[in-house]
Amino acid sequence: MKNLVSGLFLSLLLSGSFGAESPICQGAFKTKSGVETRFEFHLKQRLIELKVHCDEPEMKSLRANSKVHDVDVWKDDLVEIFINPARKGQNYAQFAVAPTGVSYDAALINNSREPQWNPAGIEIIPQRDEKSWSFTMRIPAAVLLSLLPDLRKTGPDQWSFNLVRTRKCGAKQEVATLSPCSHWLDTEKYTKLNGVSLDYAAMKWTVDSLKISNVEPVGKGYQAEMEGVVDNQSDKMRFVRIAAYLRPFRGEKSTKLFEIPIALDKKQMFRLKQKIKIPALGKYQIWLTVSDKNGPLKYAETVVQADFTPMQLAIVSGAYRGKDIFSRMNTKTIVFQLINGMEYPVKQNTVCNLTLSDKSGKIVAQKSFPADKVFKRDLQFPLPSLAPGKYICRAAFSDPAIPSAVTELNIHPAMPCEIWVDSNGNLMKNGNGFFPIGSFGSWEKFVSKKDVRLVDFELAFGPVGKSIARLKKNTLSMVCYPEPADLWSHHAAKGGEKRALRPIPPENAKKIAAGLQPFSGNDKVFGWYLCDEPSESRNLPLYMEQLAEICHKTDPYHPTLITFNNAAAAAVYGSACDVAIIDYFPGFHEKGKEKTLDTFAALLNDAAKRLKGKPLIAAPPLYAYADAGQYPPRYPEYKEMRCMTFSALTCDAVRGICWNDGARIGYAPGLYFGVPAITREVRALERFWLSRDSVEIRVKGKDAKKLQWIARKVNGHLYVLTVNPTDHPLQVSLELPANTAPLKELAADKPVILGKTLHCAPLQVRIFTSDPAAPVLEPVESVQRKIDALRNNAEGNLCHASTGSQVIYSATYNRGHRRFSVAANRAWINDHLYSFTYRFPAVKKDPTPWIGIEFKKEQNVAAFEIAWNLFGQKMKDNEIRFALDIAGKDNVWKEIPYTRENTQRSGNVVKLRFTIPQTAMKKFRIRFLNKKPALISPCEIKAFAK
Repeated sequence: MKNLVSGLFLSLLLSGSFGAESPICQGAFKTKSGVETRFEFHLKQRLIELKVHCDEPEMKSLRANSKVHDVDVWKDDLVEIFINPARKGQNYAQFAVAPTGVSYDAALINNSREPQWNPAGIEIIPQRDEKSWSFTMRIPAAVLLSLLPDLRKTGPDQWSFNLVRTRKCGAKQEVATLSPCSHWLDTEKYTKLNGVSLDYAAMKWTVDSLKISNVEPVGKGYQAEMEGVVDNQSDKMRFVRIAAYLRPFRGEKSTKLFEIPIALDKKQMFRLKQKIKIPALGKYQIWLTVSDKNGPLKYAETVVQADFTPMQLAIVSGAYRGKDIFSRMNTKTIVFQLINGMEYPVKQNTVCNLTLSDKSGKIVAQKSFPADKVFKRDLQFPLPSLAPGKYICRAAFSDPAIPSAVTELNIHPAMPCEIWVDSNGNLMKNGNGFFPIGSFGSWEKFVSKKDVRLVDFELAFGPVGKSIARLKKNTLSMVCYPEPADLWSHHAAKGGEKRALRPIPPENAKKIAAGLQPFSGNDKVFGWYLCDEPSESRNLPLYMEQLAEICHKTDPYHPTLITFNNAAAAAVYGSACDVAIIDYFPGFHEKGKEKTLDTFAALLNDAAKRLKGKPLIAAPPLYAYADAGQYPPRYPEYKEMRCMTFSALTCDAVRGICWNDGARIGYAPGLYFGVPAITREVRALERFWLSRDSVEIRVKGKDAKKLQWIARKVNGHLYVLTVNPTDHPLQVSLELPANTAPLKELAADKPVILGKTLHCAPLQVRIFTSDPAAPVLEPVESVQRKIDALRNNAEGNLCHASTGSQVIYSATYNRGHRRFSVAANRAWINDHLYSFTYRFPAVKKDPTPWIGIEFKKEQNVAAFEIAWNLFGQKMKDNEIRFALDIAGKDNVWKEIPYTRENTQRSGNVVKLRFTIPQTAMKKFRIRFLNKKPALISPCEIKAFAK
């Protein structure tokens, strides 16, 4: 009989009595000879109890000899139990119980039997008397629900079951079934099991990727790590206990590994990583339970192989990712490390031979080392000129008692684009270090075409299949999702259908690789974007790691990237990415006002520690998130954005900038004018960010800890960057290294020489250098003067912000959008270019959506100008149909005629001017009459007195 281990997670619950409760289901059935079987189902908290009573007039002939779980139960009289928690579903459980209490259990997944399923916590109590045998079986509901991939398919009255009795002690073997089934797969005819009233909302948990890793010998046994991912998909935050158990595969004795308490918020993931001890190498069954004070919520189990490699060989330097060498890397030496896991004794004069062999086994390079000097040391290995291909690196010892170790090295053929991360953490492209600057969304809405060279990449929020045409036309390198559209699974859709809470099926892996192959080494691709904020879209870390592996294998020339919104997520998912993008927005949502700028520098530094040396790309937002229809809560201006950007760059792990607009555009000309200004500064100082030659300076004073700074030497000249991220002035004293040349400020109307005392105004950035060739940066005051001039230049437009007018719109324009609605009365000005960014959704219940302007006071209006964005739709100018309504002080809308004056068209944008007889109005609106109004998006609306 299966060992039931008294310390299992259900021991307390199983001690209760169920006899006094009314059954949720009961009944009886008979064999052809008239022998009856009776049953009752009871439910208490999260346990399902089944009582079965088998009449037996020939008890002396009862077959009851089975002793081994899952093996010899079939030799005896028995009762089979099929329980389906989702009626007519194809995932259910099968049990068989003999009179001895020995049992069999199997999961049926998609109607296919999985006999290795060995759930924990099931109790079977057998009984026999002179005329019958019976048993009580108690099953945790979590065990049965764990068979379902989606708990939405079950409920109190969605269960079904069947009982089958096999009687062998009579004159002739008999089989009787409760339900009128022709076969145990005939689930549609199972008997209903109503009334399984569980707290299903509380039991929506997912446990994935249970495994044993990092096995090491310790004493007489082994130490390892048990890993997994626990995801709270329930309806609220819960305090739970996670317990894990280990049993040798096909063994009976179980061991409790650990039990830990945690609190997980709803939609929060927890990456389990616990140290455990195992007695020996081999195959084990591990299972994990998630329980609260009322009992088990989730059950998960798997079979794992605990293996240990006694000798390991790794490439620690000279090859990207420890295995890849590109044509422009100019690698002359690779560095190995050997790990002697079993601490094999090394005899005197033993030699270690390091060899490099091609796929045919021919040795193309080798070097020998004294064996007593190879462990825990860097082993320099000269690398000859090699043809592209796969090579095997082997460490072999002259003493046969010491095992050899191997690893792989890939020499890749030359490609137009080869991007990697060097030993300093800098990004390299075709042999040259570069500091990438990118954009979420379209960069062109912020800069003119002449300034596109300022940007290296654009994040493409679409799969490879959707981006092919765009890749051919776009001058920017792109970061694309690697999965084809039909395989997307990492966006958590409203119903939860699109979650990557599973490993990648082999057939999907082949499709992903096929989609990536044409872009391998393509200079239009900067990298592969695995996921946007995995902790929010709730991906399985194993899924991300597998996706990264497919990318690295199919296209090793481009890095994998993930955007993180907190340091904890970076620690969980960071192993899958080569480069991490750190998104500032979590602190910027509605709570943006409560966060100071130095909070975000702390976020970057924390993430850098958890990512263990991987380069970061900082993604400072162009402005804070705000509820729809509201102005940005904080940091909406050029000065603050500049401070935020340079504050990020004081983190030594930052190796790039990705402007994050999030498609949220509001009236903040300071921002959009400032983007290219700041980008030019960053690009001008690119060598500064790439330099690893840090210089130590002393900063003293009561404000020393608040001031952010970084000092480096570039081409022998000192640069000093200081940032005051606070809202009040700072004063510190500086002590530069001896013999430092005078430092001049790069962004000043008049030359300013850095003295011993530094004064920093609130949110001020100051850059000093002794380099005579350093670029002169535009002073902040100069940029602000231009911004103010643009802000105050209404040019007769009655809708200009300075008049106090406001945008009004129908539900169509703002339905379900947490974004700043289209500011149709405002020009988004950036280097004197208009930006058009808004598209609205069509809404069936609002067939004529409208948008308009309400004036602060009544205005006399005679002419209007409207700019439309058709988003590539082939629509003639005169096909844009709309009606014009006005309202006076009485707020009553009335339609008025208008006259089209002229139309101008540039690309997707159509600009129309029309007139009316001069009329006094408090507000006006434009109603769209086209069948598909979503194809027409107003970019700008102006009104004039004449």
